[in-house]
Amino acid sequence: MTFFLGGNYNDKKISWVKWKNVLLPFDAGGLNIGFLLYKNLALLGKWRWRFHTEPQSLWAKVIMSLYGPNGGFDVESSHRLFSSYTTWKEIVFVGKYLDNMGIPFSSSFVKIVGNGSSVSFWEDKWIGDGKLKDTFNRLYQLEAIKTASVQERVSRRGPEVTGQWNWVRPPSG
Repeated sequence: MTFFLGGNYNDKKISWVKWKNVLLPFDAGGLNIGFLLYKNLALLGKWRWRFHTEPQSLWAKVIMSLYGPNGGFDVESSHRLFSSYTTWKEIVFVGKYLDNMGIPFSSSFVKIVGNGSSVSFWEDKWIGDGKLKDTFNRLYQLEAIKTASVQERVSRRGPEVTGQWNWVRPPSG
């Protein structure tokens, strides 16, 4: 970087090359570096994706021990957990940043149910276009165990699927 600034950070010298020219592709006379902001956002998004897809990896277990079982991704605890700048804070909030830029990052992920033990029935997006707690909020309010997994709420015997509910009180209407 000091090359582009004329030799060192302390002296005020003329830059040898305009930064916008450095970012250009080779065929336009640049160094084909690309926009570093976009590359950084892609990398942060990849780490977020890896946390959710590799929960048994050592690094994911370390993150869970520091920030809780959801890694700080649940909005209620994330602001409380990150009082100062950390790289993990950037990973947690990259989805919100990209969503604000018009890139639907957060809504692009759907959990694969598998046996249902690691997917929250109400709080994960696993069926339909959203979370069941948002779609069926009144039923969610009646749920006794809001963190129940799909495995705890749905049972299947052959083609028959039945719900196993645990309501605070029976739903009315």
